[in-house]
Amino acid sequence: MFGCNLVDQNAKYIRLVNLNLQDNFLCDGGVSQILLGLKNLKLKKLNLSYNHITDDSGEAFETFLNENTHLKELYLYWNKISGKGGLYIARGLQQNSSNIAVVNLAHNSLGSGGHLCGPKMIKAWNTKTIQSIKHVDLSYNNFHSLECISMGTELNNNKTLYGLHMEGNSNYYLDPQGFIKCSAERKDQVIVERKPIKGVKCQFKNEMQNLEHTAFDSCWICEGWIQ
Repeated sequence: MFGCNLVDQNAKYIRLVNLNLQDNFLCDGGVSQILLGLKNLKLKKLNLSYNHITDDSGEAFETFLNENTHLKELYLYWNKISGKGGLYIARGLQQNSSNIAVVNLAHNSLGSGGHLCGPKMIKAWNTKTIQSIKHVDLSYNNFHSLECISMGTELNNNKTLYGLHMEGNSNYYLDPQGFIKCSAERKDQVIVERKPIKGVKCQFKNEMQNLEHTAFDSCWICEGWIQ
C-alpha cells in the first residue's frame, strides 16, 4: 500500500511536493496511513478528493496540518466529512504555520451535526497564524441559514480571502463585494457543474457565469476580477 511505503521509505519520497490521490477509494484507513507517511515531507499540494473520507480521519488531518509547515493547497472535495470532522480540520489549519492559500471542502456535510463548523472555520482563518488564505470552496455543505449568517459576520473580519464559494448552502451566495447574501429564490437547489477551484489561478468563464449572479457566487479569483 502506498501509505505504508511512505512510512517505511520516507527518504525515497523526500522530494515529493505534489500528491494527487483523487478518486482512489482510500477511505479512512488508507488516508490515515498516507497522512502519517507524509509527516516529514515538504509537501506543498495534497488532493484526497473523492475518497469516502469521514469524520474518523479528523484527528489525523489535525495532526498532519499542525505538523506540515510547507503545505500550500489542500483539496478534500466530494467526501463525507461532517461538522465534527470539519472542526478538526479547522483547528489544524489554525495551528498551521505554513502559508496555506487554498482549501477545497466542497460537497461534504460540514453543516451537519450542529457543530457550527462554518463560522469556526472562517474565524480560524482570521487569526494571525493563517493570514495567507486566499481561495476557499465550501459550496454544497448543508450549512443552514443561521450558520450562513454567522459565517458572513466572521467573514467581515477577514482581510486576506479573495475567493470564497458558498453556493448550495440554504439560499446563500457570495456577492461581488465579498459579502454572504441571501437569494430571494431557492435557485441553489439546482446543482451547477463547475470546475473545481485550482490554486489561485483564474479559471475564466465557466457554467456559473452564464446564470444569474444574484443566485450564484462571484469569485474574484476564478473569474479573474480585479479591483
